[in-house]
This record gives sequence, structure tokens and C-alpha cells, in this order.
Amino acid sequence: MQIYSDDSESLTNSNAISIKGNFSWGLVKDQKDKKDSKDEEEKEKEEKEKLKDSIQEPISNFVTLKDIDLQIKKGEFVAVVGDIGSGKSSLFKAMIGDMLNLQKNALTKVTGSDSLDTKCDEATRALITNELLGNSYDLNRPVTTITDKSVQINGPICYIEQEPWIQSKCVRDNITFKICDDTIDNENYVNTIKACQLERDLQNFEFGDMTLVGDKGIMLSGGQKARVSLARAVYRAMQLGDQESIVLMDDPVSALDTHVRQMVFEQVIQGLLKDKTRVLATHAVEFMQLADRVVVMEKGKILDVGSYSELEKRCDYIQRIS
Repeated sequence: MQIYSDDSESLTNSNAISIKGNFSWGLVKDQKDKKDSKDEEEKEKEEKEKLKDSIQEPISNFVTLKDIDLQIKKGEFVAVVGDIGSGKSSLFKAMIGDMLNLQKNALTKVTGSDSLDTKCDEATRALITNELLGNSYDLNRPVTTITDKSVQINGPICYIEQEPWIQSKCVRDNITFKICDDTIDNENYVNTIKACQLERDLQNFEFGDMTLVGDKGIMLSGGQKARVSLARAVYRAMQLGDQESIVLMDDPVSALDTHVRQMVFEQVIQGLLKDKTRVLATHAVEFMQLADRVVVMEKGKILDVGSYSELEKRCDYIQRIS
């Protein structure tokens, strides 16, 4: 995925990422298909659902990330930390454009106010979503990607999800997305395999990297899936060469044992990717200590930002896990 920014005051030549605003997964609830034939009980339930949908709720009830304001410099290594449910994964999703940014001008145009405390029914929230997306909004269609100046990315993105995404293909195709051998950068591929600690795994597979992994990677362990997913992003970042690529890693090493995790950190994050912009969601204290900056999240907000040594003196969360 590649997102390039427009010129802006918030995105300087030294910044790789600038993200500001309030973000939501959606302002309307999914609408289920209704059957043509309904008995009295079904009709009664439908009427209750309509009444429920008309209830006025504050827009803030649908906000996942609140008052976000973060800039990340090119080549910086940033650790994003916080308890489960604090908003780490949502922050990554907002960065790649998978969340709605509740822009004040859209709220004002539809409701007459830019306050997130404004109460409105589902129909009004649908109109707000329509205004944000800039096209006709269908209640039965999931929220689509929105890009605006509040989320600006200066360079191509390589993104690793928390849950590894594996295709029903061989290991090699899952990493390179290539089919023909002559299209693969062999040097980068071999270096990626070694750094992601996959070499021994491939030696144990009957057909090496041509081994089929089965539906959703059923033939692989959790740690192997995580390392294949990581290898895909690393290989892509290496393919981009000197371009100022950005690697977003949503805790890809949590499924690894301590030794392998340390090797991956040294050879990938501080090795092959050392010149790239790296953003890592993690619970590992040893990684936070080596980051240029640590972003602490709590209840969908950025609680604090600073070096580990700075936060160790003033941040309750860092003090608690240290």
C-alpha cells in the first residue's frame, strides 16, 4: 500500500507521518437483510429496531481514537504501547486510512455544530458519513477508506497486521507475491528469510519455500505465520531500496519465543530496516528502551510521548510495566 501526502504545514520534509483528529470505525450500525415474509413477532421486533435506531446518541459514543496529534520523523523508530484495548491497532488503521476522521466541517454542515457531544439519530449519522466520504452512502455497505489532510504519509507503507494474513499458496509466494523465479530479487529474498528466522523452518519443510501452507496457513504454527507475514513486509521494504518507506508493525513478534523475538528485533528492526521509518506496537519493555520515542496510549487517546528514560520518570504506565 502506498499513500502520498499533499503539502501541508503539519507534514514537513523531516516528517514521515502526521496524524491529527478524532477517528471512528463507523457512525451507523450494520443493517441485516430483512425477509419478505414476516410474522407478527418479526414485525414487532422490526418496530423495536426502528425505535432503537431513532434514539439520539452523542457522536462521541462512536469515537474510537480521540484528540490524536502525532508526528513521526523520517527514519525514526517509535514504539506504541498501552494496555489491551487502549487503541494501538486502531492508531495503525487510522494511519493507513481505514477509519473515518470526524472532521469538524462535516459535522457542522450536517448538524450545525462541530461538537462530538452533539446528539443525533442514525439517519443523521449516515448523512455525516456521506459528507465525510464524499459520495452516496449505503447503510448495508461497510465504511470505506477515507483520506484527507489530517492523515498524511510521506512515503510508501509496508503494514504488518496483528493477525497474520496468509494466502493458500506456498511460502515463497506468501512472502514475495511473485510466481516466476526470474521476478524475485534473490539477494533481498535470502536476506529476508535469514533475518526473519525462517531458514531452519524451510529446511524442515519437505519442499522448502515451495511448500504449500494450506487454507489460511493451517500447516504453519502461530510463530511461523507471524514470521512469514513479517517477511512479506521486510521483503517489500527492501525492494523499495533507497525510497523512504514506512514500516508499520502491529505487534508481529508477540507469538515468538524470547530468543527468536530478540533475533528478529536485532536482525530486522535494527538490522535490515534500520534506515526505514519504523512504528512498532509492542508490550516488550526491552524494545521500548531501544526506541527513539515511545507513544503511550490509554482509552483511545495518546497519554504521553517521549523517550523511554523520560517516560520512566513521569508516566504511570511505564513505571508499572518496568
